[in-house]
Amino acid sequence: MIDARELAVTERVKSIELVIPVVSGKGGVGKSTVAAMLAMALAERRRVGLLDLDFWGASLHTLLGVEISEFPSEDKGIIPIEFHGIKFMSAAFYTRNRPLPIRGSEYTDAFLELMAVTRWDDIDILVIDMPPSLGDPFLNAVKYLPHGKFVVVTTPSKLSINVARNTLLLLKEQGFRIIALVENMVVDPDESEAEKLVSEFEVPYLVKLPYSKELESAIGQVERLKQTKLFEKVKGLAAIF
Repeated sequence: MIDARELAVTERVKSIELVIPVVSGKGGVGKSTVAAMLAMALAERRRVGLLDLDFWGASLHTLLGVEISEFPSEDKGIIPIEFHGIKFMSAAFYTRNRPLPIRGSEYTDAFLELMAVTRWDDIDILVIDMPPSLGDPFLNAVKYLPHGKFVVVTTPSKLSINVARNTLLLLKEQGFRIIALVENMVVDPDESEAEKLVSEFEVPYLVKLPYSKELESAIGQVERLKQTKLFEKVKGLAAIF
């Protein structure tokens, strides 16, 4: 039997010109920062939505300084809040910033519910911050967002590079389009294992983002985030789309 929510997800995203899932198989690589700043940069010239799908550790609201004490309005679905020119929705509105112990089919149910009820009216681009893993969250993204253009995030660490290779391999095997590999927290731009991955998997773009000491003090303040050197670099990534 077909789950009606699957049809609803298709209906919700069909009018969106571009869906950009930002993924990493490993946590701690700055994926949420990349997703947030990418949405901020794109919003300077396009109509953008930003979705945090991490039911275990949503962090975009903290990064952007979004208050989640009140649930978004409802009218034939959930209407994302508008924040600095971005339509924003997060799993944190459901979890109230507490960990939600779900797994397997429970995550799929939560994913479908959130995607099916959220109204992404009048946006051109939807940036999705995916939870780190190659498990159910990742597999749901590739199943229900088949036209997504994926951005894979890694750091120069050999451990992170190895997980990024597996992520790229899985996406390639499934025939999904990888638009960019982001190497975050780069200290020495002349030494990069990520360049080998770009060549190996024929990824169109490699974007190197420097380690940023100023990022921590800017968390929760969008205008200060936009003044960081890191944001200027992320604009280069936004220019790809």
